[in-house]
Parts: sequence; C-alpha cells; structure tokens
Amino acid sequence: LSALPLAERGGERRPCGAERGVNSEKIGATRLTFHGTVWPASIVGRGDEYYEILKREAARWGEEVWVRDGNAFDTVPPGAARLGIDPERILEMMRRKIEAHALPNLWIVQNGGGIETCGGITAGINEMLLQGHEGVLRIFPCWPRSRDARFASLRAWDAFLVSAELANGAVRRARILSEKGRPCRVE
Repeated sequence: LSALPLAERGGERRPCGAERGVNSEKIGATRLTFHGTVWPASIVGRGDEYYEILKREAARWGEEVWVRDGNAFDTVPPGAARLGIDPERILEMMRRKIEAHALPNLWIVQNGGGIETCGGITAGINEMLLQGHEGVLRIFPCWPRSRDARFASLRAWDAFLVSAELANGAVRRARILSEKGRPCRVE
C-alpha cells in the first residue's frame, strides 16, 4: 500500500483526503481518519510520523468537530485519547456534546449511524483509562492526574483483564489477569 496521503501547507505536513483527485484538496484530519489509522484500527502508533501529524491536527479541533459535527462522533473521543490530547479538554468536549445532542438515555443524536453513536463517550473514557494497543498496556495514559479514578476488569488487547486505581495523581494499585498466558508489557 502507498503511504498515507500528506500535503504541504504553510510549511507544515498535514493529512489530506487522497493522493490525487477531488479529495486531495481536503486538508486536515477528519474524524474518519481515526477509523483507518489511530482508532480503532491502530494502523499508526506512537513514534510514527503520521501519528504525530494527526496529534497536531486533533489538538486544533474545536466545537465544529467535537460538538456540532453530525457524523462519526464515535471516533473522536477515543481517537483523541489515544493520541494523548489534553484529557481535561477531552472531558470538557464530551460534556458539551452530551449537553448539546444527547437524549436522556445518552444516545448521541447525529446524521446517520446507529448504535455506534452510543459508543463515542464510553470508548473515549475507556481509552483515557486503559490502552492496550501496540503490545503495551498503558494504565491511565490520558486521564487527568488531578482526578482520582478507578476501573475494574476492562478488557485489553491480547486477552488481559485490567483493574486499577489512581489516587492523588499516582497509580495506587493495578491488577492484570491474563486469560491466555501471553507476555505482558506495562508502560
């Protein structure tokens, strides 16, 4: 496969919609970029040039993406968490999205989609608490250190069940259960 498409704009490398043709003029990362690259597919990861480019793009996103966009919201919070965007910003933008577009049962109303619209918030929080892609478990990788948190039996890649607690800015305890006996690396 060819490399993911990039364009030079203002002296900066930025993602574009396609190598050539109509979409090649669409500059900037869209929510759909996460479907095939960062989350959930994990095609690019930490240390990749494209990952760093997407991180800069996602940090630029305002309410037009987080709150007002009518499609693909389910990829925004988990993709932003996986990229390591400011966790307080992620939580604030998720709150704004809920206030603007959620029904009483927290179904996020948008143009198109179905059950996945319920997943943006929960997948985002899960990615903030635990990540297991790239063969490494990361506990509280994108959670505000000023906010205590805990979780129990979240499933991570490679058949691990993880429980952990963050208190006073530090991980106080973590329990990792391997369901398949695979090697475990923790960052």
